[in-house]
Amino acid sequence: MRVAAETPKFAKALQRESGFPIFVAPYPMHGIEPLPYDTGDGPLTVLCGGSARADKGFFRLEHIVTQANRTIGVQNIRFLIQNLVVKEQLLYRDYVKKLYCIPNVTLLDGVLSYEEMAESYRQAHLSMMPYSQETYEFRGSAILMESLLQGRIVIGQARTAFAEQIKYYCGGDVCDSDLDFVEALRLLAESPRHYLKEQADMARRRYLADVDQAYDNWLGSAK
Repeated sequence: MRVAAETPKFAKALQRESGFPIFVAPYPMHGIEPLPYDTGDGPLTVLCGGSARADKGFFRLEHIVTQANRTIGVQNIRFLIQNLVVKEQLLYRDYVKKLYCIPNVTLLDGVLSYEEMAESYRQAHLSMMPYSQETYEFRGSAILMESLLQGRIVIGQARTAFAEQIKYYCGGDVCDSDLDFVEALRLLAESPRHYLKEQADMARRRYLADVDQAYDNWLGSAK
């Protein structure tokens, strides 16, 4: 039996505890093709996709968006945010109402089809992931992998296992606090869109090369 972990940090921890060699194998998602990218002069569009949960930073978004609007300007940035499922929207109606009332926020349904999720990526320039450091200390993220494969960079939470992957793939930036996310968004909003596209294309190539090598090493070692 051979074991692979989804992040290098998790692999190190498992190997330390078990004494056995642990491979690293990112998600094999070769079937996803990069989406068209808007390099025009419109607002920077930020996708906050995936399940709307506390450990994925959903309840940090109102503060990050509000501060970003003050720093960058409502007309210069736009947010696509996947909402809570209907049952939980009722539990947190005041918070959802705050998000809904922000003029440059579009709330997506809590459950999206693949086609709807792909459309949200198509509209976006990047994904934002202010995830819990505690929950994601060793965990990877399907949203990170999917974003890179769709041709979108990511800004994610520092001191998570996937933060190391963002750095390794040169796939965006990592941020610690809410204000760090705002500053990263400001810099990206001021960057030419074609530069962000070039960065995303390079990160995608790095990711796919890493997947190929990882699976060759992991599965090839069993021969």
